[in-house]
Amino acid sequence: GGAARGAARGATTAAASGLYLQGIMEGPLGRTALISGEVVREGQRIGSREVLQIGKRSVMLLDHGTVTTLALKGDG
Repeated sequence: GGAARGAARGATTAAASGLYLQGIMEGPLGRTALISGEVVREGQRIGSREVLQIGKRSVMLLDHGTVTTLALKGDG
């Protein structure tokens, strides 16, 4: 059947990848990010994605040649 076809189409946002940014911490060795319960820093990988850059309110990930940005939710 082709029921699943089209459902995932165009779902290229970071949220659709199943990862969500929970927090960003400033530390003595630079920033770390809490993504889906995992603490990562720049240069580390989470799943198939590489953490390119951790900003103040967002994290840039490289996923199979595609750069996606996870942004912190809320206005804190």
